Amino acid sequence: MDAARQSEAGPARALVFRTCTVLGLAMAACTRPGGSPTEAASAVPPLLSPHIRQVTVERLFAEAGSHMTVQGSREVVAFTCAVVEGAACWFGADPEAGSMVGGLSRQVMDDLGEPAVEGASRSQVTVSCSREAGVGSALRCVADWGWGGGWEPLSVG
Repeated sequence: MDAARQSEAGPARALVFRTCTVLGLAMAACTRPGGSPTEAASAVPPLLSPHIRQVTVERLFAEAGSHMTVQGSREVVAFTCAVVEGAACWFGADPEAGSMVGGLSRQVMDDLGEPAVEGASRSQVTVSCSREAGVGSALRCVADWGWGGGWEPLSVG
């Protein structure tokens, strides 16, 4: 190897050595004494569990109109919320035909938590709420976040 190539290789080798050393130290810092990785610490406080307020569900039933269905003895309202170039919720499967009006979409999104919806598969969640026919009965809601877990209970409070 000629002298010019040797002088160029020296700084490059030193850079590679320093980079590997830093990476090695970083990996060691993230490892417990037993050798398994530690859980990542977050500077962001954990999000509250997604939920929906009772007043919001009651408003959904009041404004669902033809989007409310009856299954056995239960009235059911299904809707979808998504975060794609903005946040929106709508009744049924069609965003245009089932759009929520009068701030209801924002109220629902505020309850669910926009970050939770954005973190769902395809940044979209489908929710179904039901009650025994008639006003004043117990409300139940379930959500499908699109990760293959199916319908999961959604807290109503």
